[in-house]
Amino acid sequence: MNFKLTVCVAVAVLVAYMAIFHIIDTWKQMGAPPRPLPPEPTFSTTSYHYQDEQGREVKVEREYKVTTKLADEETLKKLPPPPPPQTAQ
Repeated sequence: MNFKLTVCVAVAVLVAYMAIFHIIDTWKQMGAPPRPLPPEPTFSTTSYHYQDEQGREVKVEREYKVTTKLADEETLKKLPPPPPPQTAQ
């Protein structure tokens, strides 16, 4: 009986600590500025599923389409300069 009571108290204390940390985390997020939306993905995926006569999946083909839009001048200015070329010794 004493062991069961000790385990019950230990679990209650653990749940109380977790609840306190959750409340503190929620409180901090309420005061923080809203998170910006993630940018739209620059790729798209298409999957083709092939089945045999019994309905079993035989083959799956996936196509990935990636935009080839080049970086603008502002983005290029933010990049670090390229490393100097190394000569073989």
